[in-house]
Amino acid sequence: MSPNQKKQSSPDDSRKEIGEKKLGRRPILGKLLAGLMCLAFVSINIIFKKSAIALPTLLSFRGVTHIFAFAAVQLYQVPNPSEVYKSNWKVLGIRGIISVVAIATGIICVQNLPLSVYAVIYETAPVFALTMSAIILKECLPILEILLGLVAILGIVLVIQPPIPIFEVADATRSLTTRQYWFALLSMVVPFFMSTAFVLLRQMGTKSKPVPISVTSFTVGVLTLVLGTITHMLFVGPSWISCLTPVQFVYICTFSLLSFFNQFAMYFANKFEKTPIVSLIMTLKVPILFAADLLLFPEDVQSYTYLQYAGGVLVFAAIFMLLVSNYFKVGKRLNETCRGVVTTTGIESHSLESLN
Repeated sequence: MSPNQKKQSSPDDSRKEIGEKKLGRRPILGKLLAGLMCLAFVSINIIFKKSAIALPTLLSFRGVTHIFAFAAVQLYQVPNPSEVYKSNWKVLGIRGIISVVAIATGIICVQNLPLSVYAVIYETAPVFALTMSAIILKECLPILEILLGLVAILGIVLVIQPPIPIFEVADATRSLTTRQYWFALLSMVVPFFMSTAFVLLRQMGTKSKPVPISVTSFTVGVLTLVLGTITHMLFVGPSWISCLTPVQFVYICTFSLLSFFNQFAMYFANKFEKTPIVSLIMTLKVPILFAADLLLFPEDVQSYTYLQYAGGVLVFAAIFMLLVSNYFKVGKRLNETCRGVVTTTGIESHSLESLN
């Protein structure tokens, strides 16, 4: 290679070389972990829906599990954790609060919405991740990805059907009650906050020296436990165990283990396989949760309208194409303004714990 050719290498070329080395490790294992994460995500949301466990109890158990687990991991993974916290404490704190609010909001919305509706709304996270990468990290957002994001938002509008004249043909055409409609709007907070937390994670670290997942997960675990404990004392009672039936206790232990598994699986899946590929596999949670609705909660699905089905398909297709476009840098090739500058890589990271 000539000196001129070396000078012409772009940041995208460097990322591609790093990605190829990363891909060559254990891509099959990465895909397997992504598939298991998808099933774990589905199982966790079914537990939220069926168990009828109070939100403070869920938060408290999740916080305790993550604090002890990731404190132990930190001792092994991070040589000098105090230095990491000292240099990143402000962003870690803001990111932790955003993540906890998103987790709590997500649980509330799953308990009050059809699973498939929540899954479709949650699936818009890459749209917000790319948008926030452009705003916070000043990365270029190609026109193709903007258009796909708009298509996804249009799909969400068709799914939740806001009270505007075009959807007010007849009350019979609505499948979401007024209460569910407001919970559907509230659930938009989840992908937005999760994506913001993810972009803040990228802002804290670099490719050569990312902030370890044990640090970010431990911080979220501490804040989750604090919120869970305070709200539990105020609204449920002092005891975490006595308020649970034996079946609920099994549910909450299973939830805690699955949540803990997903944190580690997400890290290793993105270590063994390219992140956009992992994200593509994770999109399967939408049809799986729709199937779960059909089998476990048929009363939620039987009232769906053709507009909602069309909206769900639009969201799924747009997000799938968005991930493919970002992976192959299609948008950059079609957009002259993005050539020679860093394009959005909002779905590339060594740690995506907050998005799970």
